[in-house]
Amino acid sequence: MMISKTRIRQFFYLNAGIKLGEKIKHTEGVITNLYNRALIEQYNLKKENEALVTYTRALILAENVKNIKRVGRIAYGLAVLSDHQKNNEKFVEYAHKARIASFETQDFNNHCATLTALGAFYFARNKNDSTEKYLREAYLYARKNPVAPNYSIYSILGLAEFYNDVGKKELSKTYYRELVQKARELDDKQSLGSAYNSLAKLQIEQKQYTNATTLTQEVVKMRSDSTLYIQEMVADALKIQATAYEKMGNFEQAILKFKESVALSDKISEVNRGEEINLKTAKVQAALDLERKQKEVEIQSLQKRVSFVVIAFSFAIMGLAFYNGIRISRRNRQLAHQKALLEEQKIELEKLNSTKDKLFSTISHDLRAPLSSLNGLLSLWSIQALSPERFDQISTKVKYNLSALSNSLDNLLQWAYSQMKGIKTKTEVFDFQRVIENELKLLSEVSNAKSIKIDKVIETEQTRVEADFNQISIVFRNIVSNAIKFSTENSRVKIRLASDKKFLYVNVIDTGMGMTPEVIDAILTHQFIESKRGTANEKGTGFGLWLCKDFIEANKGRLVIESIEKVGTTMTFFVPISMS
Repeated sequence: MMISKTRIRQFFYLNAGIKLGEKIKHTEGVITNLYNRALIEQYNLKKENEALVTYTRALILAENVKNIKRVGRIAYGLAVLSDHQKNNEKFVEYAHKARIASFETQDFNNHCATLTALGAFYFARNKNDSTEKYLREAYLYARKNPVAPNYSIYSILGLAEFYNDVGKKELSKTYYRELVQKARELDDKQSLGSAYNSLAKLQIEQKQYTNATTLTQEVVKMRSDSTLYIQEMVADALKIQATAYEKMGNFEQAILKFKESVALSDKISEVNRGEEINLKTAKVQAALDLERKQKEVEIQSLQKRVSFVVIAFSFAIMGLAFYNGIRISRRNRQLAHQKALLEEQKIELEKLNSTKDKLFSTISHDLRAPLSSLNGLLSLWSIQALSPERFDQISTKVKYNLSALSNSLDNLLQWAYSQMKGIKTKTEVFDFQRVIENELKLLSEVSNAKSIKIDKVIETEQTRVEADFNQISIVFRNIVSNAIKFSTENSRVKIRLASDKKFLYVNVIDTGMGMTPEVIDAILTHQFIESKRGTANEKGTGFGLWLCKDFIEANKGRLVIESIEKVGTTMTFFVPISMS
């Protein structure tokens, strides 16, 4: 059998497909490519051990994802391979697995093929009851279901040969005649010729010599077809005719037919020897092509993994001994990995520098305003340029701004500390209602300044949590402060507590300015955004919610933001409930 370059290319494409499928976790694609690779290894490359390994990998994956149809087809391939390697136990195991799976999934061709294979297996071992059982099942199944023509022919041929072997000649003739009819319908010359020759041999056994020569003459008529298997059947037919003429006493015709048979057989042998030489040549060429292709793949893989500098360095030391080459190859992989890490760190550093520049620009601009207001107020008061009533009015606003400034500075310090030292969480068990009471006292002045009412709704008895008290307090303070900042005067902010078996849910709901999806995405992905002014022109630094997200995740919780612009925002964060 010639191994085409197309088949070799297909083999390497399948290998590439397997690697890609494993990388992107596309299991169905990996199964399909493994199955097709095993077929090439089994039938084209004649590498049965490699095919066995590939089939087994595919079968394990197919069973894991419960792809029953694919299980049936892979198991059939393993059964055929096991039979060829004379592993009877494994053949029976895989054949029955294929039989059950193909019947369940109505894989008609595979089921018929499996039944026929089981019949042939027991036929070769003279187990007549099992042989007849499976061959008859295959025959009846092929008649009732839309199987491919070749499977139908195999099922008929199997019964014909079995009954001939066990001496049930009339039954055998019945199935051979059915095979003749089926082969004529399908224009299957090979099956037709085989059936005629088999019937002719039966006729000779029953001393119907004239009938035997008539049947074999139908095969001899195919002589113009130069196909090798047709020529082999013609040679067999001529030999049968020679036997028939000998039995009839027509020795002249017997010798003539025998000579024709021998001459044709010699010609076929020459062709077979040529085919054998071609096959060996093709195998050698295929091996060379495989080796060359493997070298090409290895070179391409190396070129993709290493940089120009590493390649140049590698060429400079190619004169060293082989063991140095192995050491350098390992070093090159380490360098490539380190280079990738440095590139990642560079990108992260550039991102942090950009954030730092934007952050300090915001701080220098926005935190100066409250201090300037305070300085101006004190200057006016010192020269008695303000009445007590006007001073009280302005000082209330300045005090509110200073409170916001204090919160922003606190956030800044916490963020800076976390960036320098990393977030260090010290968990303890506490009642979350303590956090609410403490923080609402601190925020009361801010909420009162805008006449905002804060409602508390407790829908759970389980409010004891296990987390870092200070970090969770900062999270709650920032989220409620944001809700107040972006709510209009005389509105309400709702705080709701609920729970499940694992987490306490803290909802902070306002009916304020809301956020766009882009802003929400920026918060959750740590992208810098300029702080938006509140409904009373309040200003912040824009990174308080960054801190909230980091602290919540450090405490094994998560932050969810739902918002509609100009409608309001619901901030929800989850805190682990104490199990003690």
